[in-house]
Amino acid sequence: MKKIGTLSTCCLRMFILFCLCLVMWSLAVSSSHAADAPPRIPDNPGIPGLLAQIESLQQQIVELEAQVAARDAEIADLEEQIVARDDQLVDLQGQIVTRDIQIAGLEGQIVALNDQIAYMDEQIDFLQTHTPVMQTGQTECWDEDGNLIDCAGTGQDGEVRAGVPWPTPRFSDNEDGTFTDNLTGLVWLKDVSCYPRSSWQQALDTVKTLESGSCSLTDGSSRGDWRLPSVKELQSLVDFSSYNYSIDESAPFTSGGYQIWSSTTVQSAPEHAWYLSFGDGATLQDFRLNESALFGGDSKISFPGVVWPVRDQVSTSEP
Repeated sequence: MKKIGTLSTCCLRMFILFCLCLVMWSLAVSSSHAADAPPRIPDNPGIPGLLAQIESLQQQIVELEAQVAARDAEIADLEEQIVARDDQLVDLQGQIVTRDIQIAGLEGQIVALNDQIAYMDEQIDFLQTHTPVMQTGQTECWDEDGNLIDCAGTGQDGEVRAGVPWPTPRFSDNEDGTFTDNLTGLVWLKDVSCYPRSSWQQALDTVKTLESGSCSLTDGSSRGDWRLPSVKELQSLVDFSSYNYSIDESAPFTSGGYQIWSSTTVQSAPEHAWYLSFGDGATLQDFRLNESALFGGDSKISFPGVVWPVRDQVSTSEP
């Protein structure tokens, strides 16, 4: 019994020693692993946590890629809108060019209409002028071969002599650089050659600047008193009884003139204006040398006509 107890005590001591050795060995192993392991980060979620974060980031990437795709779609749509707007802009530019052409055409029509209105105004002035219907100046009659014949029964101007007879004298020199037509009362500049030949518009503008002190004038006239004569006013000067010189030789003006501008536009050609040619009677396209004074027309822009100003007579009578 004593041996058995001693043996049991010995076994117990050995078991305890074994357990102590086992604990020490475990501690040694743990210390070794702890020395080799990286330091522990506070709040480190570990591998499962990292995997969860990676999965979350991947989900965010998917969402961002979806947003990028949506933005790309929006950009593509905007680019399509830009292309459509560019097409619209090109179309609008084409419409603008077309409208500009239409406007230019309308402006041309406006110019033509203004010319027609100006012509109508001149025609009204032509028809309503105070110039009386006068005799032609013809007192003799001729046959078709140009032979002088008796006027009785011919019906020619030399027989009829209709209209207001010419006064005597027909013209009066005012001794101030002007002369007066006693038939019409119009006052004409004596110096027909005072101004150089010019275009129609230049002639219209030039006569408005005439005043006493220029062109040998001492009549006291002012700018704006003078004008370009109408075709009817020029016609009133014509003496149809003359062959080579179609104005009364008693008219006191200096230097004759051919193609004297009138202010009257040619109805059939608004870009032309009427002129009077003393002597040969020039027409628009040719010269008719056998007639004493014909009215022709020519370009308002390119043709250089004679500028001969006229004005109305100023009354000097007391009221």
